[in-house]
Amino acid sequence: MTLGWSGGAALGVESGVSLSVRDPAASLLAPGAGERTLHFAAAPAPGAGTRLSVRLHDYLANGEPNPATLASTQAPLAGAGATSGVGEATVRLQLPGIGFYLLDARLLAPDGTVIARRRINLAAIPPRSVLGPPDFGVGATFDHGPYAPNVLLSIIRNAGFSWIRGEVPWTEVEKRPGVFRFPAQFGNALDLASRMGIKSLVLLDYGNAHAYPSLFKGDNAFPMTAAAREKFVQYAAAVVKRYGAQVDDWEIWNEPHFKEIGYHAYVALLKDVYPVIKRLAPSSGVVSCGGDWGGNPVDACIDAIIKQGALNDQDGFSIHPYMFPAAPEVGYAGVGVPVAPVNITTVWPYLGRLIARNPRSNGQPLQLWVSEIGWPSAPRSPGQNTVTQAAYLLRTYLLSRRYGVARGVFWYDLVDNGTNPDDKESNFGLLRADLSPKPAFAAAAVLASTLERRAWRAALVDTPQTKVFEYGTSEPVIAGWTVAGERVVHLRLPAGAYVERDWDGRQQPVAETNGQIDWKLGPLPRYLLPAPTH
Repeated sequence: MTLGWSGGAALGVESGVSLSVRDPAASLLAPGAGERTLHFAAAPAPGAGTRLSVRLHDYLANGEPNPATLASTQAPLAGAGATSGVGEATVRLQLPGIGFYLLDARLLAPDGTVIARRRINLAAIPPRSVLGPPDFGVGATFDHGPYAPNVLLSIIRNAGFSWIRGEVPWTEVEKRPGVFRFPAQFGNALDLASRMGIKSLVLLDYGNAHAYPSLFKGDNAFPMTAAAREKFVQYAAAVVKRYGAQVDDWEIWNEPHFKEIGYHAYVALLKDVYPVIKRLAPSSGVVSCGGDWGGNPVDACIDAIIKQGALNDQDGFSIHPYMFPAAPEVGYAGVGVPVAPVNITTVWPYLGRLIARNPRSNGQPLQLWVSEIGWPSAPRSPGQNTVTQAAYLLRTYLLSRRYGVARGVFWYDLVDNGTNPDDKESNFGLLRADLSPKPAFAAAAVLASTLERRAWRAALVDTPQTKVFEYGTSEPVIAGWTVAGERVVHLRLPAGAYVERDWDGRQQPVAETNGQIDWKLGPLPRYLLPAPTH
């Protein structure tokens, strides 16, 4: 029996009735197990006597849905047969523990015929009382979409992310020369994030052909002249004055096209804007490169900045090391690069050495920001689905923590940009467009709760195909996975009781003999923890 992942549209029926779940943020993403109340709507309302039948399933350690039904219930459809146009039903389910679940809902006619069907995921994530790990970040957009900032920020905090990345495009704040108006939605989001303890990395980017047509050929055009740079600096100053108290770090431009503009133009802008930001917000950092991949020695952004004497005109630099469809340990074969292949295990150490070789004059080292990284879950993209997305997310953060060089790693993105399964760009989110969770969301929340601030301590197994790493010295956590396939690894640990925690938080005791454990691993990381003593 194949259940598959939630899709969004009705499955296997042609009645024209649409079945949906309301209040997804409250009912589908809540911390903790226990009772969940779900509100369904059917439109147009079907005939009298229609009822809703739901079955609850959990997931296996390999990320596949469990065919066995955990629980089931039925409820009448209120409004069925009425002329209101919408029928409604409310169901209550008990989630037995932390984990990721599949709800298979079917709208049934009196004779049992399936009128409409909906499969949707639920996540019971670990409750949090403190902020998440300091290097966990996520991309968040607050200036468009139907969801209020307080909804998205609550989800972000509950999942264990301590950083958000957003942008204030120039064209949005200066539509007329010299007149600055700031979007209320974005300001409210930054203020709320600051009060919640979530830090912000904010982009200052793009040209402004609308306000300054003589200086820019298009709104994405880079400021290539002194006059254009002056206007950009004025915009940056206005934004920093407005949001400086809520923003921790500023990133200059997003993915500059260096082959077109040349590094000299970017360095000129950096030298102009850096002192202004530091004067207006001395405690905030300025991040250069805007996501240029920093491991490329041929015209790499950070290398060019250093060579052109701008080392001290920045506090850190950012990279966007996308590798899909390859795994984070595998990557791709670069051309003319100092590391081969290009992946986390090669790029992070290389950039760590670059930072060590180039101390800044104030004694503070450059910071490495991975301001975007991610894999899509588009089922029609080769090698990409919701299981690989979850696996690669976990392995990205675990590998990054292993090297200890990145200040922050920002997953792109929080919410899908669309619903088209053929478009991979629409499927990078941890949540679907309706805010229903993907496995990667549950996996991220469990990882944040499991890893917390523990630093990497040792590699117990480190081969091209298998990784078993230990994090922390007090109450250590062991994370293990394979790059592909399943295999058993033999571990010798201090004698005692251990529990295994799966990617979605489900736990079970681990059999050990005098500290010898045979641990079955797969591409989705699992964790070994000392068993609670109470």
